[in-house]
Amino acid sequence: MDNSHLGQPSPEWVAYGMANPHLNINAAADEGVPDPITIRDQANKAKEASVRILLSKTGLNTRVSTTDHHALARDGARLPIRAYQSIQPPSPSPRATEPTTAEPLSQPSHPLAAALLYYHGGGMLLGSLSTEDYLCSTWADALGPDVVIISVCYRHTPENTFPTQQHDACDAFEWVVDHANLLGLDTTKIVIGGVSSGGGLAAGVLQAELQRHRTRPGHGTSADGKIRIRGQILAMPWLVHRDAYPLEKWSGGGREDRCSVVQCRNAPIMCARKYGLFTDLLRVEDGGKGFSVGLATREELEGTPPTAVVACGWDMLRDEAMDFAGRMEAAGASTKKHVFPGLPHSFTKYPDLPSSRRFNELIVESVRWCLEPNPQADKPGRWEMEMPDGYRGVATGPEKQQREEQDKQCSDGVMRRWIPELRGNRWGALI
Repeated sequence: MDNSHLGQPSPEWVAYGMANPHLNINAAADEGVPDPITIRDQANKAKEASVRILLSKTGLNTRVSTTDHHALARDGARLPIRAYQSIQPPSPSPRATEPTTAEPLSQPSHPLAAALLYYHGGGMLLGSLSTEDYLCSTWADALGPDVVIISVCYRHTPENTFPTQQHDACDAFEWVVDHANLLGLDTTKIVIGGVSSGGGLAAGVLQAELQRHRTRPGHGTSADGKIRIRGQILAMPWLVHRDAYPLEKWSGGGREDRCSVVQCRNAPIMCARKYGLFTDLLRVEDGGKGFSVGLATREELEGTPPTAVVACGWDMLRDEAMDFAGRMEAAGASTKKHVFPGLPHSFTKYPDLPSSRRFNELIVESVRWCLEPNPQADKPGRWEMEMPDGYRGVATGPEKQQREEQDKQCSDGVMRRWIPELRGNRWGALI
């Protein structure tokens, strides 16, 4: 598998950095990193503050309501959960909204809603309910009152080591199903999903559901005998533990520098240093096997519902996301696959980056697709390349031939190409 042609900084990223030098978007990880708890407290505080600013700028505090709940974990711990629901028809495009403490609309005449059960990212160290208000409100506003976004705040490292996070994710799913009436949900329309480490947790919840369905037929199934998960959305997912990583297999014919964990080790936002910290804090004791849902066998993946996968090209986690999509397809799953070439992990931290807006659109599209799959969106072995129109170009001559060769080398194929520099475009024109 060689997807290394996706791992060079995109023209969009370069232009954004030049237009916003004060953001220093390519900064490496700080030296002298403080202890993990300090890192978490500082990161959560900073993100929560930025989220409040983003939400206040929209002036849409009457469009999405929130309610807070607590799920009960298997060891008796209380897991914070926040439900987001639009109180008016869906917006024409995803936009942030400011959640309030008002009660959601719940009139008897309203039909039961579908749900996206969402697990946040942050390497299982970072994140809180409030850090996710912007994303969840954006999706709820765009989807309308027929879909409730339910965000789960699982327990974090370093106080809680793996598999506590996976257990919390599964227990939260069970709580949502058991309390569907309280939440106003249709239990046949539950989609699960997550970003980064949350994507891995969502995949683990589905694997637990599939295993339960195989080993205990009829237990934990819907009224029609199917599993209780309608679909899953995995965005930039962390699916394979470092100690179980098949580097030799994924290194593109022995070229380890083409494998994403090597090629993208110095990428912005999540570099090898941060990846190593997140991994070390998990303290797994089985060589990473229990964590590595991305290495599931074909038999274990049989019965997988429609799945949308969103990957970043300049991301250490790129190859495991793309390989996992192929594994699910081989097991018979319908897939919807998108990759942002040349963008780093969690690029959405910059909400005015054009691709950040497209990312939110993709999540909304993917929820709707999981609920009502469109066969035309399922192109086995093919990935949709995502980049703003202003940065998309047409290659000719030798460059075209070179890209065609790159496409042949990419095990998953591509549908659109991108050029490595801006031609005829104003830098920063889309900012």
